Amino acid sequence: MLQKIEASFQQLIAQPNISAERMAWATKQVSLFFGSFRKADADDPEVFTAGCLRLFTAYPPEIVQHVTDPLTGLCTQSEWLPSLKRVKDALSERHETVAARKAVQDRELEQIAARKAELANKNNRPTLEELKAKHGPNWGLQADVKAEDVARAERRRDLQIEANRTLFAEECKAAGMPEDSPVSPSLIALIKAGMA
Repeated sequence: MLQKIEASFQQLIAQPNISAERMAWATKQVSLFFGSFRKADADDPEVFTAGCLRLFTAYPPEIVQHVTDPLTGLCTQSEWLPSLKRVKDALSERHETVAARKAVQDRELEQIAARKAELANKNNRPTLEELKAKHGPNWGLQADVKAEDVARAERRRDLQIEANRTLFAEECKAAGMPEDSPVSPSLIALIKAGMA
C-alpha cells in the first residue's frame, strides 16, 4: 500500500523540494493515519492518501504528529475517515495554536530581557549629589537668581510700599481722618453702604 501511496502522490503532485527522508516520514504518517480508522470509506483511497501526503508534507512534523497521534489526533474524534478538508482544518488549527503559544513565549522572553535591561540601567542611575552638581540647587527649573536681581526686587517692593502709604495718607487727609488710621476711608464707606 505504501508504494501505491507514493506512486499516486507523484502522479497528482510533483514536489521536487521535499527530501526523500521527509517523503518517507510523511508516507508513514499517512499509513498510520489511514489505518487508525475503523473503516476506510474513501471513494478513491489512492487519491485520499495522496492528498493526505501532500497536506502532511506542507506542515511541520510536530503538527502532523499531533493530528495523526492516536491520543490527540483526528482518529479520537470520529470512527470514520474524515474528509481532506477536515484533515487540513485540524492541521491548520494545531498550527495556529502552536504559533500562538510561540508568540506568547517570545513576548515573555522579550519582557524578561527588557526587565533585566531596566534593572541593569537602574544600578547606573546618578546619585543625588551628582544630580545637584549637574543641575544646580534648583534642579535646572529656574535660572540662578543673582544678588543684583534680589536687590532690585527688594527696591521695587519698598517703592510700592511707600507709594501705597502716601496714597493712603492722602485719602485719609481728604476724608478728614488721621493718616495713621487702621482703616481706609473707602473701606468705611463700603461698610456703611452694606449696613444701610
